[in-house]
Amino acid sequence: VIVCDGYEVFDGDCSHYKWGRVTKSAAQAYEEFKQTIMQRAADADRRLSVIMLPSHHGFGRAILAALQRAVSSELVLILQHDWLFIPPGFDAAGAAAAMLRLPDELPYVGAMSFSTHD
Repeated sequence: VIVCDGYEVFDGDCSHYKWGRVTKSAAQAYEEFKQTIMQRAADADRRLSVIMLPSHHGFGRAILAALQRAVSSELVLILQHDWLFIPPGFDAAGAAAAMLRLPDELPYVGAMSFSTHD
């Protein structure tokens, strides 16, 4: 599932992405990006859902929209567009196996980011 958050265009010199307020040029670039995503999703061999939110929801509510509309699996990996898993890094298969073995004790696994990594 790919979720594209909405935005509001405003007259300013720079965009405020976390607030969903973007310049006209940023909005145009984002619309082109979303069209590329839609085309690639249409051409994909595997199941891929794209959700285009009509207004700014922010990260948490965008995840909620995906979970409510398109996710039915037992486990979910949420990967933001600006995150990287760097080898040897995060053992996703091991984390998933542990979560399946201990669902009550381990409902969530978080990966370290550069801001939390020493």
